[in-house]
Amino acid sequence: MHGPAHPWTLFSGLSHAMDLRPLGRYEEAHALLAENAAAHARHLGPEHLQTLRAEQNRALCLAALGQAAEAGAVLARVAARAGRSYGARHPLTLLFRNSLACHLREHGDLGEAGALAQAVADDYARAFGLRHPFAAGARGNVALVAYRRGGPRTALRLAEAARADLEAAVGPAHPWTLAAGLNAAACRAALGEREAAARLRARTTGAAAGTPGPAHPLARAARAGLPLWDFEAYTT
Repeated sequence: MHGPAHPWTLFSGLSHAMDLRPLGRYEEAHALLAENAAAHARHLGPEHLQTLRAEQNRALCLAALGQAAEAGAVLARVAARAGRSYGARHPLTLLFRNSLACHLREHGDLGEAGALAQAVADDYARAFGLRHPFAAGARGNVALVAYRRGGPRTALRLAEAARADLEAAVGPAHPWTLAAGLNAAACRAALGEREAAARLRARTTGAAAGTPGPAHPLARAARAGLPLWDFEAYTT
């Protein structure tokens, strides 16, 4: 009825490809996203929000496939285009900047990652309020950078605040809350607070066994005591 160039058709293709990425089907998702992004750019323009979303998700696939440098270049380009066309505090611009900050934390300079993560968290708070789930999750990413830079006490303060705000906003079993709990537990363990870390991991495991289910990656991570799940993974 609408044809292959209709925005709804293009968005359906984007949604399908985005669903494949969390399943770990990165090569398949990347191939679809590359085709979809090109079609979006051709029919809607290179700076259309759907085009940028396709490119952002393509970059996340590239990173998962080991092509970190190319992924970082794409994410930087997407964030710059969105900021130029829609402003730095547009919700999707913030999402794109957040993706870039997360990528820099894992593959780039921690100083640059920390500055961008903090700027994104501040802009989320200004746009939506300090206790909005996106603002709280972004502060959790600032905590991750602090942890990676060897500052577990600062990271713990930020992660605990993010976990409390997320629990109040979206509930104790939401993946973002569970991620913040895992990160807070990792910080406590790094500070030598082993018993407190174990209690928090047990609490996270119990919460994860309900809504996400025991087979969810976060539930498995809680049981294994694995830290460093980030907000970006659950918002793209």
